[in-house]
Amino acid sequence: MVQDAEIAGGAVATDTGLAPIPDESAEQEQPMESGDLTSISPDNPHKGEGAIDDDEEQALFNEAVTSAPVVIFSKTWCPFCTEIKKLLLTYNDNGETKVVVAIELDRQKNGHGLMNAVESVVGRRSVPQVFIGGEYFGGLRAVQHARDEGKLKSIIADAVEAFRKVVVDRDDPKPLDSAAHHAA
Repeated sequence: MVQDAEIAGGAVATDTGLAPIPDESAEQEQPMESGDLTSISPDNPHKGEGAIDDDEEQALFNEAVTSAPVVIFSKTWCPFCTEIKKLLLTYNDNGETKVVVAIELDRQKNGHGLMNAVESVVGRRSVPQVFIGGEYFGGLRAVQHARDEGKLKSIIADAVEAFRKVVVDRDDPKPLDSAAHHAA
């Protein structure tokens, strides 16, 4: 079996012939299937009948990006998503805190709305998109670059520590110290 090899001209030689090199920055949306949104509204070209509204999209998005220290917006058919999940999901062997969560947009009932919200933050509809510590980090190249620079592990460790602090504060709210509150 011949291994895939990149050749000049932006193609990959495979054992079945030439194939174009996939462009990571290109949107990789699959055609809509029956049951998906069927009409586009003039207010938002990405929304159709039955789509959730902007406030609900934003609320779902905010909940998603704060659900774990590292959140990957992904699609099951995307090879770049598969690669980034292999790289990042190794960080889940960290004890009791689930460090990395992959949200498969093509398997979510509200995946189209979540993609709209991701696009409003990131500026594009391509996947994968990674959020670390609730903040946009980038796609596959950004994660690979941080790994290659030896920074990814500490970035994720900082996000895990901040996440644990938020969870502890949320689960065990401390009353205001009235003396400190009055002194302020």
